Amino acid sequence: MDQRFIPPPLPTQPQHSRVNYDPPGRPKRSMLAWWAVFPFLGFIIVQAVFGWQTAVARATAPEFAISYLGGSIVGGLLVSLVIAYVAYHIGSKSQFAASLTFTIVLALFCGTVYLQANPRLRFWARTSTSDVPMTPKTHEFPAFKFEIAGGWRDVPPSSEQTAAMLVLDGESATQPRAMIMVDMGKTTLGLRETAARLAGPDGRILPDPVRVDAVEGLRVETSSTDTSRPKLAVLLLRGQRMYLIMAAASNGYDVASDFEQVLTSWKWREDGPPSR
Repeated sequence: MDQRFIPPPLPTQPQHSRVNYDPPGRPKRSMLAWWAVFPFLGFIIVQAVFGWQTAVARATAPEFAISYLGGSIVGGLLVSLVIAYVAYHIGSKSQFAASLTFTIVLALFCGTVYLQANPRLRFWARTSTSDVPMTPKTHEFPAFKFEIAGGWRDVPPSSEQTAAMLVLDGESATQPRAMIMVDMGKTTLGLRETAARLAGPDGRILPDPVRVDAVEGLRVETSSTDTSRPKLAVLLLRGQRMYLIMAAASNGYDVASDFEQVLTSWKWREDGPPSR
């Protein structure tokens, strides 16, 4: 009988998974690819160019604008990184998935910053579903009438001398995006002296006169950035009454085209109240 020794089989080597295995000493791969620096730089540029306008308009004081802008930049980057981190782990630690997600989120933030700096685009986007009529609407008052489009609405006058008051709704009912107001009454001051007082130290009286339905007047511009003070104004003297047509806006809204529409469509009403 053959008594030769047969050795037992060698033990099998344990199978080690090498998925995402980094040998000791090798630097770990970063979550984001190198090209993610380009959307990062683009976000910084968009914030510096367009975000600064919003920061100046929304900061409680001019000296706080830089802090507002810095907080917006840091907040946008942190949110983008957190969402990219989630995508990185969901995608089995895919660097491409994290970088693409980071880029998309930053692009969305850039679009938001741009819309905030261009209220007309934001207003168009909000009203594109035809919830606000964009065709001109006639607003009639005892002494005059005019047309304006874009969702402006009449509100009760704030004083006895206010003949007309229109607001363009903003983010809240108590803080309109823009305002157009017409004051009328007698004055002991001349037209130019009244215009100089309205302009103040930071405003100016434009050299070229303006005609509103055949009545010549003066234009005034100020540096106002909210509705507490007129940004644009036209002063008219008709009969014994002085008319102050004023417009103001907040949050960077450009009220100039609305104001021009009021001036060009303005019509005096012959059956208006007599001068007193």
